[in-house]
Amino acid sequence: MMKTIFCCLLASLLLSTTSSAQTGLVLYKQTDNSCAILHESFSLINRTISLNRYQQSQSEVDSWTSCDKFYHLFASAFISGMGLWALESTHNDPQQSMISSFGITVGLGGAKEIYDSHHPHRQASWKDLIVDAIGAALGVLVVHAL
Repeated sequence: MMKTIFCCLLASLLLSTTSSAQTGLVLYKQTDNSCAILHESFSLINRTISLNRYQQSQSEVDSWTSCDKFYHLFASAFISGMGLWALESTHNDPQQSMISSFGITVGLGGAKEIYDSHHPHRQASWKDLIVDAIGAALGVLVVHAL
């Protein structure tokens, strides 16, 4: 039950961090003891991570203290936490679930950095990938502790 509440709070916080007009977007659907993420959440996470990039210079965006790093941290914690919660709720081995959720989240962060490196208006950053890994670890640890 605590994991359901935590997942719903994370989803609500993610919605509140966007300046999108679509704040009424349904991010999750709560059933018995599960919280299923809809495909719209990925576009919302992408918009959240990209928020304010166009208003800042590249050096400001790549600073360790930039809003971009917070968005990477939060999105990675959210993805890994929800992934772990989904895996554990299907009665998978807890240790394997933690490793899988962490690995998948860091892999997604790496894929995004590869994507950024191949597009002219974006720039890949090792700092983003490091913050993604920290966020993935935080998400896994918090959800596992609940």
